[in-house]
Amino acid sequence: MAVKRFLRGVGNPNPCFLLMGMLVLSFALSRLSPYFWTGRNIANIIDQASVGIILSMGMTFVVDAAGIDLSIGANIALSSLVAALFLKQGFGCLPSVFAGLLLASMSGVLNGSLISFLHLNPFIVTLCTMSVFRGAALLLTDGRPVFGFPESFMSLGSVLPGGVSVPALTALSVAGLSMFLMRFTKFGAYACFMGCNEEALSRSGVNCHRWKLAFYAVSGLCSGIAGLILCARLNTAEPLSAVGIEMDVIAAVVLGGTDIRGGRGSAVGSLLACLFLALLRNGFVIVNVSARYQQLLMGLIVLVAVSVSEMRHGRRA
Repeated sequence: MAVKRFLRGVGNPNPCFLLMGMLVLSFALSRLSPYFWTGRNIANIIDQASVGIILSMGMTFVVDAAGIDLSIGANIALSSLVAALFLKQGFGCLPSVFAGLLLASMSGVLNGSLISFLHLNPFIVTLCTMSVFRGAALLLTDGRPVFGFPESFMSLGSVLPGGVSVPALTALSVAGLSMFLMRFTKFGAYACFMGCNEEALSRSGVNCHRWKLAFYAVSGLCSGIAGLILCARLNTAEPLSAVGIEMDVIAAVVLGGTDIRGGRGSAVGSLLACLFLALLRNGFVIVNVSARYQQLLMGLIVLVAVSVSEMRHGRRA
């Protein structure tokens, strides 16, 4: 019963199919390698999926509300660089983290403001701000990376006793909160209603401008959290970090059952999709698939899975 309630997202079967796919893939990989079911490998899979999970949670709300955010990769680079520069200037860990998260959130608010108040296309707006944020990151350090951070900051990317990493715990916490917001609060309900019919929601008395700002602010905040984790994990902040990560995140969100046209979202599905893709990458390593072919195979697998999902939803519509 608990599993059934967990998988019951927003009325779509994608989480169930993803879970079955993960079970089949896990069984196959366990037959190929005796090291697959080791605690270290499982922890590594979750750790590798952590950044994608955090980003996909924010993206799920945006896409559910019939939006898109292509600027998350550039936002990661800019916000992590700002946090890194604060650290290098002698500010403590908490002020630096706060500065990075605040900038990331305000970047999301900027996206939401341009889209909501100026009625601009979300794709065009976030494509432009992606270029602006990336350019600002390059100008901030003249294209050079910033590295060498204190231990207090590095702990954000560390592994706790027992083999569980801080990024994994952070990702699962963000996912749990997102599932709660999606299922039990106005935040999730209004995202879905806005994606279905924003005009009707507005005429019912809901301030759609304010809620749209909130959705993009959450996406920006998730970008900031992911940026800090990457920065702490690698002990460096680079202006060209996370290039193209937005495509992987959007693919995971759609694979998880969120309708790219809006009106149907699933935080559970996004979580499982990120874990499924991380499991798939782990499987490529186990069977020694060349890195030259991994990206090609990942793209083809996601394309087929998303196409099947969209065709199924199209028939039901």
